[in-house]
Amino acid sequence: MRYLYYMRRIPPETYGWLMEIVPSRSYRLDVRSYPIDLNDVVRTLRYLRERHGLYYLIYRLMLEGGLRLSHAAYVVRSFNPGDVVEVPGIDLETERLVCFEGRGFCRYYVGIRESAKPSSGPTSP
Repeated sequence: MRYLYYMRRIPPETYGWLMEIVPSRSYRLDVRSYPIDLNDVVRTLRYLRERHGLYYLIYRLMLEGGLRLSHAAYVVRSFNPGDVVEVPGIDLETERLVCFEGRGFCRYYVGIRESAKPSSGPTSP
């Protein structure tokens, strides 16, 4: 009903009437764990590496870097390891890609700053 109202598919009077008359249910957030077979992960990654290099790269960024899909796609599109960036708020210039020799990892500064996840719900008119 809210969606129809926000999309201006129903008039305010109908929306108000429906909100008063139609009973609503409350939904409980229920996070369910889903067991993942490690062999399935290995087979999937092997398949992607051999047949779909770009998808393999995106999956690895998400899996090992903890990136959201949109952030992984952004990194792939805009990858520039030699770029020098300024980190806002701490007045620091650094190379976008910094590898820590002997520690076994690198850091790539993406620079996306979001305070919250974007909503996928309807927007107000």
